[in-house]
Amino acid sequence: MIKKNKTYFISLVVVMLLLTTSITYAQTNNNVNISYSTGLYITDGQSPVWNVSLPNSIINSTAPSGGYILTFSWGANNGSNIMRPGGGAFTPTATFGIRVNGVQYWQAKTPSDSNTQSGDNATFSGASFVSGVTGVWNMESYASLSNTASIRLPAGVTSITSIQLYGFTGGGGSGGDDFILQLNSLVANSCSAGVTAPSFSTTNVSVLCPNTTINLSSVTAFNTPSGAVLTWHTASTANTANKITNTVVGAGTYYAAFYDSVLDCYSSSTTAVIVTTTACPTFCYKPGIADTGNTYSTKHGITALGRAGADNGNWPMVRQSAWTVLEAKTKGFVVNRVKFNSSNLPVADDGTTLIITSPVEGMLVYDTTNNCLKLYTSTDGGATFGWYCIGTQTCPD
Repeated sequence: MIKKNKTYFISLVVVMLLLTTSITYAQTNNNVNISYSTGLYITDGQSPVWNVSLPNSIINSTAPSGGYILTFSWGANNGSNIMRPGGGAFTPTATFGIRVNGVQYWQAKTPSDSNTQSGDNATFSGASFVSGVTGVWNMESYASLSNTASIRLPAGVTSITSIQLYGFTGGGGSGGDDFILQLNSLVANSCSAGVTAPSFSTTNVSVLCPNTTINLSSVTAFNTPSGAVLTWHTASTANTANKITNTVVGAGTYYAAFYDSVLDCYSSSTTAVIVTTTACPTFCYKPGIADTGNTYSTKHGITALGRAGADNGNWPMVRQSAWTVLEAKTKGFVVNRVKFNSSNLPVADDGTTLIITSPVEGMLVYDTTNNCLKLYTSTDGGATFGWYCIGTQTCPD
């Protein structure tokens, strides 16, 4: 049974982790009984504030990109459940919390209903829960410190000059709520996402016809830090609000960042990636003109299938309307390969000697200089002739 009294005792252990250095700092008070517990202990009617004396290594430091994280534990006894005089309705509550640089960032309360063994706790002033107990917490013996939580201070807290553990109880009668609050650690975290922007082989991505979208998850950076992943955003300053959840996107500008899921932080720099789409060309097709009333058997052919003649598949005569037929299942047709000079004329390997001096209309070669199939033809109705790459589908009459 916890008896009501007018005394309290306080002690505190702060463990600071700054980057890879671990510093243990302990402070005691002449009126502290550290063998019982460490932290802030308050009984009914008390309203103390414990000002933590921080070492210079904390006061003079600047928070790294991951910000500050406070981890603490607490417990309480609902006094009205322990001593409820005559079954009365007197149910005072206890309120306690943490201030950093004079700003309240966390607070908890015991319930006002003495029959409810749970309370609530919440963050304030831009702080957020990282892990542990949020919202409703269990009312158990405070000696067990059965509730633990970690909160991240907002990005605006770039240094820490003071930490206060504070609290007050209902008071004014028997049956008050007693609690204990302990600060376990103050950690200055380095965000694994870092400060360097993602690097890519190219920041201009083309989506080829007929596709109109691309999945940004297929675009990978080659400098992703350990402990971070690549995320995509609609603005140059990455945050959760502008994070792209559906990475299948169309044309536009998107911003890549690194993200640390443990500390919930993004790289301070981003990389803009521009996605463009290419319009599909307009093709047309004309059906072949069939002379259904006549047959035009092919008289010449070269085959690798070991057949020929009227009594052996009627080959090549079965193939209609051709000057010659080539047939094979494991061989390809290779067009003569010719080098072209800067004047668009076919030349020998020396780049000078002309090798086709009298081309005729319809002659076909493969241009090894420009890597295209070339046709000797006219584009002005026969007035002039030249070599042209066959690369654009058209519907000539």
